[in-house]
Amino acid sequence: AGRQTVATMHAKFTAGAPAMPAVVAGTFGKGRVVYFAAGLDAAYYSYAYPYQRLALKHAAEWAAASPPPVFVKAPMCVHATVMRQSKRTAAGAERLVVHLFNDLNTTAHHALPADDVPLREETVPIRDIRITFGPQYKFRRVHLEPEGREIEMQFGPDGTTIVVPQLDIHTLVVAEL
Repeated sequence: AGRQTVATMHAKFTAGAPAMPAVVAGTFGKGRVVYFAAGLDAAYYSYAYPYQRLALKHAAEWAAASPPPVFVKAPMCVHATVMRQSKRTAAGAERLVVHLFNDLNTTAHHALPADDVPLREETVPIRDIRITFGPQYKFRRVHLEPEGREIEMQFGPDGTTIVVPQLDIHTLVVAEL
């Protein structure tokens, strides 16, 4: 009860082979869970295939009790991490810091992971990255570091949204609470 198969796989690569559950989603009380029959761990670590990333993303979003407190809308080559900096600023405010990293690599990561030399031939900018902070956050100021550029805040029912106009390699979005 409360379970459904959302993806299947075939045991053999032959016509007529029976389909087996590959991804099963379920509920129990107020909780939600997604089971993956195949191990995505080692393969995902070495080769972050887009379909695996999307499957994990959608599973986490569905299983979560509520929307994420910070949502970054960007191409999949942009890595984002969020931390709350409890050390107070000179003005006495805590901060949320979103680190954005552009991992677009025009060399296409051509070697095995152990042998891949971390070279970047060129920087391809990513434009108009949208970050929405949930309605539980009220900000005094949002700016980019190390650029020192102030970012305009747009207020709506889903929270505060900002737009990072251009990400070259990395930037920090500093939102002062």
